[in-house]
Amino acid sequence: MNETTLAAAERIRAFADAVRAQLADLPAEEVDDLVEGLVGDLTDQAADHDGAIELGDPAAYAEELRSAAGLPERGPVVGTKTPWH
Repeated sequence: MNETTLAAAERIRAFADAVRAQLADLPAEEVDDLVEGLVGDLTDQAADHDGAIELGDPAAYAEELRSAAGLPERGPVVGTKTPWH
């Protein structure tokens, strides 16, 4: 792997982790179903473009996944505290 490929792989992994974080209000199994293949697909796209890939906003991507699956908008994440607590 060259440096460009390694950098793309790191960016893709970080993007996928951020997408998962945006889906944290859903059951883990549902999140797995939604993001299954995401890293592989993005890695293939990056390879097709010599490591160059525009990933966009992970929150927007997560909302697109929700919408495509017919799920509601993001709700509160269980186990997190509100700023006033």
